[in-house]
Amino acid sequence: MSQSVHLSVFSPHSETTKNSLDSSLQQLKCHFTWNLVEGENSLDDFEDRVCNLIEFQNSEFQATMCNILAYIKHCRGQHEAALGCLQQAEEFIQREHADQAEIRSLVTWGNYAWVYYHLGRFSEAQVYVDKVKQVCWKYFSPYRIESPEMDCEEGWTRLRCGGNQNERAKVCFEKAMEKKPKNPEFSSGPAIASYRLDKWPPSQNPVDPLRQAIQLNPDNQYVKVLLALKLQRINKEGEGERRERFLKSKSAWTPAFQNSREQITIMRLPKLHRWSWEPGPGCEGGLAGVVRSNQN
Repeated sequence: MSQSVHLSVFSPHSETTKNSLDSSLQQLKCHFTWNLVEGENSLDDFEDRVCNLIEFQNSEFQATMCNILAYIKHCRGQHEAALGCLQQAEEFIQREHADQAEIRSLVTWGNYAWVYYHLGRFSEAQVYVDKVKQVCWKYFSPYRIESPEMDCEEGWTRLRCGGNQNERAKVCFEKAMEKKPKNPEFSSGPAIASYRLDKWPPSQNPVDPLRQAIQLNPDNQYVKVLLALKLQRINKEGEGERRERFLKSKSAWTPAFQNSREQITIMRLPKLHRWSWEPGPGCEGGLAGVVRSNQN
């Protein structure tokens, strides 16, 4: 549900301003219209999860983080602190994305408008609505535009929130990549989202997105770690399945295999099977030793 506010006393002028803002605010693409805390059990848990995701420690994500913190501060009723976070977000955008500052600032300006609205400072809220409108009109739209940068910002925001936002984050990144498929920033987003969703039904194999992200941005160490972890998990699962099939096959019961040292390695794997192996001196017991240990 989008944000709303109820103030008990308005002058006729403020009532008119509020009514004119109501419609335009709902059209803005920003944290206040993205329903980020929908379904959350606790704002404390939400904040703790948001603030402890390692993939967002790089400087390029500082503006994203400041915007999320501004929204959290607002939800806690700390409106002045929220404005401070938004000011920091603007500074990071100017520093990291000076060539795209207008488009990259649309989310921050939308958040500004909402915070001022909730403070009852309608004229200041209108200033930021007008800033958004001025940029959007360049793309023949009054309050929102279809832009890969905007899709990417929403994607990173939802990815930062985690939980039930991961699937929607992946959709945002996919929209961005349809327009700019070779953009390194856009490709790392769906790769991380796919990695997280790999543990959720329906399972999604993140190997190809992770490899593509590394190809476009070889310096992204975090994505490299995720790929390594996924490949390690695949290898372990594959080894377990191969050993399981082998132990169930007839060849596992041949005299030659019973006396082989390869069997020792297989039997020492942790908890792949219900039996345990207790070899005698010189490990000459073979598979028969395993059977006896189960029968005891």
